[in-house]
Amino acid sequence: MTKLRKQMIGELQLRNCSEATIDSYVHVVERFARFFGKSPADLGCEQVKEFLLHLKNNKKCKWSTLQVNRAALRFLYVRVLKQDWLKTRFLSPSGVRICRRC
Repeated sequence: MTKLRKQMIGELQLRNCSEATIDSYVHVVERFARFFGKSPADLGCEQVKEFLLHLKNNKKCKWSTLQVNRAALRFLYVRVLKQDWLKTRFLSPSGVRICRRC
């Protein structure tokens, strides 16, 4: 288990998240990292946007799936990696932009 995964699980447990939520969020981050072949710590706003658009346009994911993916990535970047760009600039999947920096 990577240090980042342990850190994320710990943060989720501190917030009293259910095992289902923890498993779901970890799975989303794992897919995100595998999609780019890099650690999420090395990725940023453009990659989050690209991944969510991939899920919407190529995988034809439903709104609820996009919301879970968005929430998991937001949790990772805001709570675990302490990157404010996602906290203040991240719009819902129905929004045109994911963040102002993109």
